[in-house]
Amino acid sequence: MWARLSRWLLFGVLSALLSLLLRWLFAGASGNILGLKDLTAQGELCLIAIGITSSALGDAALFERRYQTARIWALAFCGLNLAASAAFYGYVSGRGATDETFVFYSSAVMFLVAVGASGVCFGISERERKRDEGPRGREPV
Repeated sequence: MWARLSRWLLFGVLSALLSLLLRWLFAGASGNILGLKDLTAQGELCLIAIGITSSALGDAALFERRYQTARIWALAFCGLNLAASAAFYGYVSGRGATDETFVFYSSAVMFLVAVGASGVCFGISERERKRDEGPRGREPV
């Protein structure tokens, strides 16, 4: 399970941050040094949180009855975070100039909640997958 969780973090989460990394590299190559706040001051982390959370909602919707309480909490956290991230990004991007520090910290919190809630969804779906595979990792007949 830890190997799959590590792959999810690497390919799901870090690859979602690739556009910010490339923006930072290209700005640095042209002489502009950008800080983390400069990279995310327009709510870009909210867009990334929306993508990560949407994927987790799909996993959480498929949980079996065995994990009903976890399913309810996962759906609640992911759903609320998805709605908040979308609303916040829509507000910030449509409004123009806002307090960059507030946008940075707010979108960072939404991103971290998205990663945490999505990680829980991924972990539960992994447990279900292992349980369904049966012995030796094979699909049941």
